[in-house]
Order: sequence, then C-alpha cells, then structure tokens
Amino acid sequence: MITQIEIENFKGIADRVTIPIKPITLLFGPNSAGKSTLLHAFHYAREVFERHNLDADRTIAGGSFIDLGGYQNFVHGHDSTRVLALRLELDLSEVELPEHSPGETFSMPFDNPWQQEIRSTYVEVQIEWDELNASPYVKRYEVGLNGQMIGLIEAEKSNVVIRQFDFEHPVFQRSILPNGSTDNLDDYPSPISTIRDGVLPEVEVGTDYLFYLDQADALPSCDHALQVYLGGPAASRTGLIADSDYVAEQEELLNVFSQVFVGMAEVVRSELQGFCYVGPLREKPSREYVSPRFPDPSRWATGLGAWDMLHSADNALITEVNIWLKKDFCLDTGYAVWPKEPLLLDPEHPLYNSLVSYQAFDQFEDLAQELHKLPKHKHLVLTDQTGLPLAIQDVGEGIAQVLPVVVAILQQDAAVVQIEQPELHLHPRQQAALGDLLIRGALGKPRKIILGETHSEHLVLRILRRIRQTANNEQLHTGPVRPEDVAIYYVDKEEGKPTEVFEIAIGEDGEFLQPWPDSFFDQDYEERYG
Repeated sequence: MITQIEIENFKGIADRVTIPIKPITLLFGPNSAGKSTLLHAFHYAREVFERHNLDADRTIAGGSFIDLGGYQNFVHGHDSTRVLALRLELDLSEVELPEHSPGETFSMPFDNPWQQEIRSTYVEVQIEWDELNASPYVKRYEVGLNGQMIGLIEAEKSNVVIRQFDFEHPVFQRSILPNGSTDNLDDYPSPISTIRDGVLPEVEVGTDYLFYLDQADALPSCDHALQVYLGGPAASRTGLIADSDYVAEQEELLNVFSQVFVGMAEVVRSELQGFCYVGPLREKPSREYVSPRFPDPSRWATGLGAWDMLHSADNALITEVNIWLKKDFCLDTGYAVWPKEPLLLDPEHPLYNSLVSYQAFDQFEDLAQELHKLPKHKHLVLTDQTGLPLAIQDVGEGIAQVLPVVVAILQQDAAVVQIEQPELHLHPRQQAALGDLLIRGALGKPRKIILGETHSEHLVLRILRRIRQTANNEQLHTGPVRPEDVAIYYVDKEEGKPTEVFEIAIGEDGEFLQPWPDSFFDQDYEERYG
C-alpha cells in the first residue's frame, strides 16, 4: 500500500512536497490552487512505471479528462532545465513480492532469506530533459528498503551504471541472525558482501561506479532481468564472466541486483495498476448502452466504468451497492440498480413461428430447452421506492453522479480510488453520508486508499463525528475510524508563487488541531453574522 508521495518540479509544485497518504486522504482548497497537481502526479507515476512514458499527455486512467500535455508542459514553469522528481513509499506488509526472479536466465528463487526482512520500500525517479534527443529520460533511479537506501542507478551521456549498492544493508544481515537473536548486526558478515568479495576481484570497477548496465536510461524495464556487464564496459555481452571460478556467486549477485532494482519497480507498478480514477463529471450511459468486451480503465474517468463493472459483477457487489444507495442510514436515494437479462427472439427463428401460431410442444421441457438456447441481452435498470423500473436517463442528476462513486469505492479490484468532487449534485445529508461510505471503502476488507478532492464540509464533518464516536467506543455500521486513518490537506497557491500543501491534523476527539487557512469553512458564519 502506498504510504507517501514526494513531488518536485511537477506542474504547480516547485520545491519538494512530501505528502503522507492515509487510507482516507482528502484534498481541500480554492479552485486552481493545485489540488489536481497532486492527483495528476499519481497518473504520471503510473505512466512512468507501467509504460516508461516520460513524455505523457493522455494517461491510462485519466482518459479524456486528464491531458498532461507532455513533459515540457508539466515540468514546473515549463522550464526544461529543472529536474522533475517523484518518490513513492510503500508498506509491503500486505503485499506479495514476486515469486521468481525477473527474466528466464536466472534460476535463483525470489524467496531468499533476506527477502523476508523487507517491510517497506521506496523508489525515486529523477527525470531530466535531453536537449540532443529532444525527449525526457530518467537520470536517477533510487531504491530503498525499510527506510534505508540500498541502491542507485544513474544515466549519464551514453552510460548507465549502478552508482551505489549497499552490500551491508541490514536486510542482508538480519536474514542470517539466529531466530530471536538480539546480537549486534556488525558481528555477522553480510552474505551478499561475501558474494561481492568473490566476484569483484575479477571485475573492472571504476572509482565512481560499480557496474555498467545495458538499458536506455536509469529506470530498468519490468519483467526482465537487469542487464549487467560484469566484465566491465569493454565486455561484449551482459551477464556472467566466462571461465570464472565464481559462477555461482556471479549468478547470485545478478539475481540480487534484479530483485532489488527490477523487483521493487514491479511492486510499484503493480500498486499503480490497481488505480481507479473517477472524474468530476460522470456521464449517463445511453439507452442503447452495451458493455464493452474488454475492460478499459479510462472509462472510469467518465463514470461509465462503474456501469461496465455492474454488468459483470457478482450479486455480493450489487447487493452492497444497493444498500448504500437505498438504506436510510446510508445515502437514502430511494433507488436500487438491478441486472436484467431478457431473451432475444428473432422473428425468423423457428421458435417464433411456433409461438405465434400456437403450435403445441409435446412437452414443456422441449419449450424450456429451446428458450434456454436463445441469446440474452443483459442490461441494468433502476427501481424506485415502489419497484417501478426506470432508465438512468429518467432520474435526477444526483443519482447518475453518485452511483459511479459508490461502485468505485465498494469494488474489490482497486488498491487506490481517486475521486474528484464525490459530492457533486448531492444535498447536504447525502454529502455527510459519503463520509461513511469513504470509511467503509477504505477501512473495510480489502483495505484501500481513497484519495478525494472535495469542497464538502458536510463530508469531512461526518468523518470527524465518526472519529469522535470511535473514541467513545460507540458501535458504528461503518466500523471504527481513528485519526491515523485520515489525512486532510489544504492546498493553496498565492499569485506568482508555487503551490503549497498544509496538513490539518485531527485529534482523538475528532476536532481539528489548528485553524484552516483563509477561514476556508467560515463562510456560513460570515453570511449569518457578518
């Protein structure tokens, strides 16, 4: 699970901004302050790690809603001499690491003892503009384990090298400590350093690098072993040194490099692939709507991805969606959504002629078999409080806007759900109920991150109320929620200055621990008594 993002020189952000990510993370602030910049950073990170798309315009999840415009457009100030940096930190306690080494040439399994010591990781990419090739490239790629850097790859001119690697990293040493041991790590040599000592004497190593790599820039490709020239820059091919007395050590060293640099990039890519974005204006499906044959993540941006999911969803998801849509302790819209599967009978089908001519069947079983063969046309209908079926086009805008939000939050496929203006077209009581929905979606099973951009005071007040009730040991239908589960950020931008992000801390009693900047939620008081 992603626990923190750091952003530098991206869109409205200049100096590095560090944003811890909680299960419920909400962004507030004036229009055009830079809230979307924080959201777009996740989209760009996915482009980088999934497609190595550094010059991104439209994104995988953003569809037509998000057009970054290319590197020279989104680097801060349109200044291509700046270095754009993104750093993601992840908690790996509930993440399965890859079960095998990247590539097919390595036999060592990806379950060495040191792997069991990994609790968290961070990866950072620094991206620069290459004037000669008129394109961006990854200048630096840094990986850390358990909060401590383990390796750094750098690209410079035509060379890509492993610039640093910590062979004495605690994850290597802890893996050989006896169970329950409290001994000093320094008393145990790192098994990786022993391997290094066996390999390096045969390798030409410069003073400011470890090994040369065969790749385009500092970010390695996922799903492939790291291509290392153990024989130095003059070697004719990557991989093992021929006629060496240390073949096993070389294989192990290459696997360690791949597991660290490629493996952690794969973990980040996997987390970002579980990313669902719901845009600020959700579309109604047409009356002739047909679910696409293959899922398209960009359709969530318009809200249509929710309808696609409901078409193939199991009864458990549809039932829970209907609870949140209809029940009075939830959104209380009065509507529910149900799948229908009418049979399609072509007038040219023999069964049609039999039915219209009242031709009798010898047995009802024969009729049932013929009907069972007919194609079905699955579609979704809404029902109101009386059970009357309705098309989505025949109801108010509020239900069309909120249904994709409900489905996105309750689905089990997404690790991160990013929503702009979830409260759109909802009255205050329903906006407050959205706070309960966010708690259920983020802290239920499976847990996920809900990253929302909102202006709704009612939504955040409901979350604060639930924190207060949790502290008082009250039973909640959403489950408990505590201050450490929620992050509230105020995003602001003064004219002529970069975007700034302020965290508004929450106390155990469900109260904000500092005032909001610019009296953001004081408009009601001003209108009443000003």
